[in-house]
Amino acid sequence: MNSRLRLFSSIVAITTMAVSLGAGSKDKYGVVTINYDGFLDQKTAELGTGSVRIGLNWFEIEPQQDVYNWARADDMINRASNRGLQVFATLAYSPSWAAPNCGEFIDGPEKPPSAHCAPYSYMDWAEFVYQVLWRYRNRTNITYGIWNEPNLFFLNDDSVGSKYGLLFQHADLARSYANPSARLAGPETSHHAYFDGYLNGAGFHMGPFFRAQDIVTVHWYTDAPMSVGAYMNNVVNLSGGRETWLTETGVIHPHCTSESNQNSWVTTINSAFGGGPAAWTKYFWFLLHTPDTSPQGCAGLVRPNGSNKPAFTTYQGIINQQKQTAFYWDINYSGSLNALGVDTPFVGWTWNDQISSVYFEHTGTVVLYEHENYSGASLVLTQNAPDLRAFPGPGLDGTWNDAASSIRFFY
Repeated sequence: MNSRLRLFSSIVAITTMAVSLGAGSKDKYGVVTINYDGFLDQKTAELGTGSVRIGLNWFEIEPQQDVYNWARADDMINRASNRGLQVFATLAYSPSWAAPNCGEFIDGPEKPPSAHCAPYSYMDWAEFVYQVLWRYRNRTNITYGIWNEPNLFFLNDDSVGSKYGLLFQHADLARSYANPSARLAGPETSHHAYFDGYLNGAGFHMGPFFRAQDIVTVHWYTDAPMSVGAYMNNVVNLSGGRETWLTETGVIHPHCTSESNQNSWVTTINSAFGGGPAAWTKYFWFLLHTPDTSPQGCAGLVRPNGSNKPAFTTYQGIINQQKQTAFYWDINYSGSLNALGVDTPFVGWTWNDQISSVYFEHTGTVVLYEHENYSGASLVLTQNAPDLRAFPGPGLDGTWNDAASSIRFFY
């Protein structure tokens, strides 16, 4: 095991700067919706998560080469962004014109036979990624997951992740031209990949193209031969301490034997998260809602008829315990949103000198500082501030607009 740890960390830990936005707030709690329509938007708001995972399927967006259909993607991105959510968008699944029918398992009639097959040309894939990243280049709330569980039947890869490495390499190439600051995430493997060596192989192939802002992402389910806490500790170690998200976890068929069983796992997984490594900063529960009564439907927090299961209420309670304050890019609580709830010695380069309004979702005190590490001039706020131009300060215009670099919280 030790030799495997050294191999992966020596490649991936080229830089270990964490870039989590909203760590310590509701953003660290996510839910997988796949689609994100009006019903799921309302249920996500009711649940209270700060992050949502959606699917941007290549075969849907580009059904014919160079012919794009953005209607569904735009609707999901706009809904989630207007809700103030952090978005984890999975880019995956080849259209029939771009890949062969490789005979892999197809998990749904809506997918073409090519969906789980590597493309004929990785430049076609790069062009698709470019178009997505360029279209949403001003959406700083999006992280892009590259493919889904490539170690399983969702990609006709080899045992060491060679094809996945090419997918990530070409996604990074597309990013270079479309939006160099975009966050990519991977390898999006199931827990099986840790045990059979695929995770290590994928890390070797994708490592040279991992940038400072990128996130290591993996999945874990209750059929794993290792507890979620131990698994995430090992993955973080394997990644060299990089920021790591668990982008899919929960109880799926045949392990969700009852609603009470599912409910107990919500508490178990969250307890592991609370006691996990500092680099594990976010997790997503699978699944918010399945509209049918198939065995897979047992994974949903919401029943097919739209009513909430006990697990929904438990997860909702966990999320609502988080105190947070919303910081906005523009005045009057508009523009991009960054929700924070713990002392932040540096807000990150994206948000440095960009905060224009502040909205309290709790009682308490927030102190803005001119410089990082709580230094320089400071502004004490105890109530909502729709326009920081109202406060004289160190900014270029003589106010506190676009002037904060670190933040402290007092509850």
